[in-house]
Amino acid sequence: AVVGQSDSKISENSPSHPLTPYGASKAAAESLLSAYGSCYGMASTSLRLTNVYGPEMWQKDSIVPRLFRFATGGGKFAIYGDGEQYRDYVFVDDVASAFIKALKSDASGVHPIGSGESISVNKLVQLVSNVTKKDLQPVHIDAQSGEMRGVDVDLSGTEKGVLLPMS
Repeated sequence: AVVGQSDSKISENSPSHPLTPYGASKAAAESLLSAYGSCYGMASTSLRLTNVYGPEMWQKDSIVPRLFRFATGGGKFAIYGDGEQYRDYVFVDDVASAFIKALKSDASGVHPIGSGESISVNKLVQLVSNVTKKDLQPVHIDAQSGEMRGVDVDLSGTEKGVLLPMS
């Protein structure tokens, strides 16, 4: 959301270029944190999370819980665009681990947190279909304004692995 669409993998060096008000609010928070740290001599760390999924997210409106609700309860499921847009999905326990490591380390700056692997929405639908043994038939609708084609992160510079998830 903060970086916007990038032709290369997103890393800790990727500049901010938000495409939506949501992304702009994230960029503003990072900028405020950095300015506060500089002004008052404090180290600051921003963790840029990819698409987080996990238990207790059943009612969240992100794609993984929406897909599982669709698979278990029916109804209609819409995919924006052709479904070939791709994202990096990271498990919530790995995100929690990264936050703990960031608190315990001397890390500063901006760090992407993800799994390091991206898959398409269509592939995610296929995976959920396989897990639930349901033949999911989503409906494709027009892509939303500001929709990024892909999120592919480079985790190699994230404090030399200090903040990388444990799994």
